[in-house]
Amino acid sequence: MNELKKLIKEIDGCHWNNILRICDLAMKRFYCIEFLKFNFTYKIGCLDLIYMHFSIPVNNLPKYEVSNKVFLEDYVLRQLTYELRSLNDEIYGSNNSQKETHGMIKYQECDDRVLSRNSIFLDEDKNELNYYIKVKLPLVNNKISAKSVLQYITKITLVVRNVIKNIDVLDYEEKKNIYDNQLLIRKYLKENNYVSFIANNSILPRFNGTEEKDINAIPFQSPETFEIEIPLSNGESIYGMGIKKGITSIIGGAFSGKSTLLNAIENGIYNHIKGDGREYCITDDTAIKVSAEDGRYISNLNISSFFTKALVPDIENFTTLAASGSISQAANIVEAINGKSKLILIEEDSSATNFLIKDEIMRDIINADASIPFTDRIKELEKIGLSVILVTGATSKFLEYSNQIIKFEKYICHDVNNEELKTKNKKDEKVDYYVPIWESSRRINIENNTVKFILFKKFNVVTNHLVFIDDFEVNIKNLESIKNNYQINSLCFSAIHQLGNEYYMNKELINNCYEIISKFNKKEWYEIALSNFYKYEYFLEEVRPIDAYRFINRIRGIKFEKNKN
Repeated sequence: MNELKKLIKEIDGCHWNNILRICDLAMKRFYCIEFLKFNFTYKIGCLDLIYMHFSIPVNNLPKYEVSNKVFLEDYVLRQLTYELRSLNDEIYGSNNSQKETHGMIKYQECDDRVLSRNSIFLDEDKNELNYYIKVKLPLVNNKISAKSVLQYITKITLVVRNVIKNIDVLDYEEKKNIYDNQLLIRKYLKENNYVSFIANNSILPRFNGTEEKDINAIPFQSPETFEIEIPLSNGESIYGMGIKKGITSIIGGAFSGKSTLLNAIENGIYNHIKGDGREYCITDDTAIKVSAEDGRYISNLNISSFFTKALVPDIENFTTLAASGSISQAANIVEAINGKSKLILIEEDSSATNFLIKDEIMRDIINADASIPFTDRIKELEKIGLSVILVTGATSKFLEYSNQIIKFEKYICHDVNNEELKTKNKKDEKVDYYVPIWESSRRINIENNTVKFILFKKFNVVTNHLVFIDDFEVNIKNLESIKNNYQINSLCFSAIHQLGNEYYMNKELINNCYEIISKFNKKEWYEIALSNFYKYEYFLEEVRPIDAYRFINRIRGIKFEKNKN
């Protein structure tokens, strides 16, 4: 202890680059016997920010299996985040006007979804759990207050140690059981030709547009004809509404609950934590919501399935800087197919009506229209294995094509007799179109881009909807599955990794995205993303390959190879 006191006296008031001496000596010698590793590093040019890396032996953690490794990481991260947030509040509360003096912990936050995040990683080769945080130290005018730094680092270390030591095993097992059930339900849906499942008693409405559940909401109850039973691992079963593959319409009046159901289906691509209300709302994880996207950028995309050559002669390679509503929605559907989606979600309110339907009178009046209505292609989409769930409240055109019809009245879900509705609808005369080409190649065009591969310097998340990678603009307003900046960081990171690497050139874009995103929960992502000398240092959160694919398609200025006519 005398050595520590001597060090404090020696470096108190010294320049910031002496800070690692006190951190290393104090923590390694006096406070860190519980950790395999305890590292401090700093980034050149960032005077008062250090990176703390804890390596925790797995024998200090609850038992886990490979299938629920992500849950273990998520569970521990939530406990750490809660306690570190409390420590931040405690420090700020003591003197809110002097945050710089008192320091600040920068940790990765969690929402209600169970996902891989790069601030915590279970290394199965070394049998250790790695946890990373950034700490803004209590420095004044770039000078060290050695005693304050020591106290601050000590508090942080004790918080991490206490969280690991005091994990509630019963709470962990209860929540892990929910996660295991979610995986079982996903497996059941794939094996039994379902695209979505909404459990009875789920709370679907959210409070005032947030992700917080509305505690006054009416619990969901499946219509008897749609109700299915799914066996769980503990010998119990869960009941709820199963939506089969094919075409499904959700109908109802204003404020009836139909859009709320679609929102729950859309968010079912993620597993949710206990208490969210949508724990057992599970959807095919390739589901994409497609809508009109006025002004979106398109480069050499084959939209001939929905538009004839009367629009432009080279419709197989359509390009525009600002697509209209109907063209953008058609492009989004083609994009979903090329991105290997098995389910698209459509809401009437956010769609281009002239793209979705065309009644008999309008067909007679506008007989030279270049567009092919979505309803004329919907059954062909079903044939190629793409399911559709569509919300409508104003037109009955979709009902004649639907395999299932779900009706909402005052937030209560009902089954509808399909045949009865079909007899009320006069089916339009079928128009003979050419056989559509749904899937097409999507590769970066090296020759027409300024360089063989792009060496990006930075990216900037301006808003939740707008991103700049260097000078390349990306509008992601319609990527509704992306929920926070951590996921936006991941999209930018994956795009930079792909577009800045000659290895990925001349290869199918979607295959590249699958290859890159498959490494997200692997060691190499963490080593690159958290390297203190790497130019992109951000917290990242797991995204889907199809979202990375859609993101790159929206980078203005990136050109794609032409499709062969």
